[in-house]
Amino acid sequence: MLWTFLFLSFQLYQMFSKILDYLPGPHNRVFAEIDALKAFVSEEMKMHKGSLDPSSPQDYIDCFLCKMQKEKKNPNSSFHMENLITSTFDLFIAGSETTSTTIRYGLLLLLKYPKIQEKVQEEIDQVVGRSRRPCVADRSQMPYTDAVLHE
Repeated sequence: MLWTFLFLSFQLYQMFSKILDYLPGPHNRVFAEIDALKAFVSEEMKMHKGSLDPSSPQDYIDCFLCKMQKEKKNPNSSFHMENLITSTFDLFIAGSETTSTTIRYGLLLLLKYPKIQEKVQEEIDQVVGRSRRPCVADRSQMPYTDAVLHE
């Protein structure tokens, strides 16, 4: 729900950014957060540009940058930096939404099955304790928790 709101806010911001900047309201805080995320994505683009190897693209961003280079003489091309930033931002938001939905569903299942929840908690307490956060290295020592997460 939050991500849907952010996604729609982002689209509104793109369409009416100059007008909305002058109107008071909570949308200004959301737009500030969107600008911060866009700045983060822009920095990632710069890093990718610096390490780009056109003969061996590593991910979506590299492929898009390669296509940008091929079409830089075409003024009608959709392959430009603003579209790359926007589409990467959209993928980031969409990925966050599915992740949060999956986590929420997993927590609901644990609520439905309290015995499984207790066993997971016991295993986490034995391996990790309550004084620190779990880390990836702990995973191999928690087979039951790992199985529940993969289920």
